[in-house]
Amino acid sequence: MSIESFIVVGGGLSGFTAAIELASAGHKVTLCEQSARFGGRASTHHQQGYAMNIGPHGFYRAGVMKQQFDAWGIAYSGKVPVTGAAAYLLSNGERHRFPTNAVNLLRSRFFSFRDRIRIGQALQKLQKTDPDSHCGQSMQSWIESNAGSPAAASLLAALTRVSTYSADLSLLDARAAITQLQLAFAKSVLYLDGGWETLIASLARKAQSMGVELRAESGVTKVYPGAIELRAGERLAADGIVLAIPPNEAEHLTGRKLPPRTPARAACLDLGLKRLPPRSASFALGLDEPAYFSVHSLYASRLAPENGALVQIAKYLDRGSSGTREELERVADVAMPGWRDEVVLSRFLPEMTVVHAIPEAGRGRPDIDALKMPRVMIAGDWVGPQSMLADAAVASGLRAARALGVSAAGKAA
Repeated sequence: MSIESFIVVGGGLSGFTAAIELASAGHKVTLCEQSARFGGRASTHHQQGYAMNIGPHGFYRAGVMKQQFDAWGIAYSGKVPVTGAAAYLLSNGERHRFPTNAVNLLRSRFFSFRDRIRIGQALQKLQKTDPDSHCGQSMQSWIESNAGSPAAASLLAALTRVSTYSADLSLLDARAAITQLQLAFAKSVLYLDGGWETLIASLARKAQSMGVELRAESGVTKVYPGAIELRAGERLAADGIVLAIPPNEAEHLTGRKLPPRTPARAACLDLGLKRLPPRSASFALGLDEPAYFSVHSLYASRLAPENGALVQIAKYLDRGSSGTREELERVADVAMPGWRDEVVLSRFLPEMTVVHAIPEAGRGRPDIDALKMPRVMIAGDWVGPQSMLADAAVASGLRAARALGVSAAGKAA
């Protein structure tokens, strides 16, 4: 096979995945990132000794990202958030013990006996069902058909939101949601030591060791089949291009229109505390509101100064909703009484785009060749039929690179 030249635009998880996969096939690869720093939404921001990811992140231990990164020797470390007795459900401004296992569920005083039975049955169905048999059905429809009671439906909806970041359950494809929930039940997630920038740093080292040219502050102004133009006026030719960037940027750079899509959004509040208040929850989910609360520094190191705590709070947003700082602070009031006396810093993100396209029932997400341009592929956590969130970024990056690589091999032959 002859060596061919490829360009990857975008220095996040999907961009690095595509670049490394192409380089592993022996090709010449240039990765262009418009920012001074690589990482995209896998970046970590540092302030006063606290390391804050862009919203709450979980590294799925049963997902394609872990499988692929382990195969490449990508370095990372972290711990599973074992919540135990400090996990709560939030309802009507009060907190109630989270039924973290079957015994706790049966002992729950918050749910009625009938609800406890219905919840147990619904969770069993969720873990045993074949996700493929629910393709095209909405997750809201699946919940309504299988919950058995309003309380069970509320818990299933909360678990779906935390696993998928989607609040639009009437649009979310049940196959994708059930697959994601089964991943969560199988092996849970890791909170990464030092934040997600550690993954990006390891990916960058791997890419450079394989000869990938990394070009930061290299914004692209136009993409053609076979070439890109940079802001500085430079034109780079390539045998194939992967656009690992948001959909609106891909449309702007190519002049092509992508299929309609629905994003997942969240309002996020990060709190850096001098210490964790004595009666704080470690984890909490809203039942009557789409809220999330977690003390990430309890499990991941290098996120907060010694004796300090980093807390991440979110409200999952559907198409018509918004979130305010006051709403998220009220979640903290319930989950973590006394937090206001311990604040060192706070950061509020009122409307973060988690992913630019959720897998919708009956429509799915744009696939890697959705631009319909010769040898130009797209990749990202909003692309393709496989996986969700960061796993979708990696899965689409691999598929985009392999689609171009297979074409290159065929051409050389």
